[in-house]
Amino acid sequence: MCAACGAGKPSPACWLCGYGWLREAEEAFTAEQAAAAAAVELQFTRMAAVSEAEARVADVTGWVERLQATVRAYEAGHGGRAVELLADLLARLEEEKAGRVSRRGRPSVTPYVGAVLAVDADWRSGRRAMPGHT
Repeated sequence: MCAACGAGKPSPACWLCGYGWLREAEEAFTAEQAAAAAAVELQFTRMAAVSEAEARVADVTGWVERLQATVRAYEAGHGGRAVELLADLLARLEEEKAGRVSRRGRPSVTPYVGAVLAVDADWRSGRRAMPGHT
């Protein structure tokens, strides 16, 4: 019940009831704006995630193409240095692993690092396989 006009229902004609009606409309509008802002923020978050995933896929695709080119070059008899370097590294790591008593700890990432360095090297001579060294 309104203190100014005495009506049970809010009336836009009454200054006190009209204010309550306006306040309710303002609260509804604020809630709608907050929901719209949250939807926009969610859309931007999704777009950022998709963009990061696309960049990662492009990076991995580049490495796969590079590895395939290295293997094709080795099969054709051109520039087998990277494949031979990696095979040597993997053989040495297997020999070292066979001599271990315990398999505790994290798995080594050395084979992956060796593959990246071998493929990143100049395929004709194997040079530039160590970043920072020319």
